[in-house]
Amino acid sequence: MSEKKSFNRRDFMKTGFKGGVATTLAMTGFPTIVPASVFGKNAPSNRLNIAAIGVGRISRDHDMAETLKYDHARIMAVCDVDSKRLADGKKYVNDYYSK
Repeated sequence: MSEKKSFNRRDFMKTGFKGGVATTLAMTGFPTIVPASVFGKNAPSNRLNIAAIGVGRISRDHDMAETLKYDHARIMAVCDVDSKRLADGKKYVNDYYSK
């Protein structure tokens, strides 16, 4: 009969540590390729992505209109419980960005 070896917490920690070190060395040893768009003026970290919640008349005439003036802010999503207002808000944003 074969002996069954128990796997205790200390063995688990040793195995996990060795695997973590191997993974870290493997990941840092490979060159990292970063696209040029990540740096510079148009980097994603230089932009504000905004979701407009409630896109009725006041939101479209004031909030969204003021936000769209700025190049570093971009309306990414619209939301409203009224399907007509939602469609109008979506059309408003899509029409602006299609220009």
